[in-house]
Amino acid sequence: MKNAEKYGNKMVIDNAKTAYTTLENEEVETYYPTEIEIFKWKNQQGQAEIFLKKKLKVEKSFRSTS
Repeated sequence: MKNAEKYGNKMVIDNAKTAYTTLENEEVETYYPTEIEIFKWKNQQGQAEIFLKKKLKVEKSFRSTS
């Protein structure tokens, strides 16, 4: 499974590089986020996951008591 996962990740990266290269060749302006913006986004994603997990627990406990 690890080999398939590594291959999949490589394909995604290769396809993304091809897409960005194509856009740049067509002189489309692309935006690259800064490391700080990426960090903030990842942190927000983590907070959203925590919130959803807590909400799901509350909903499950509510259903089981109904």
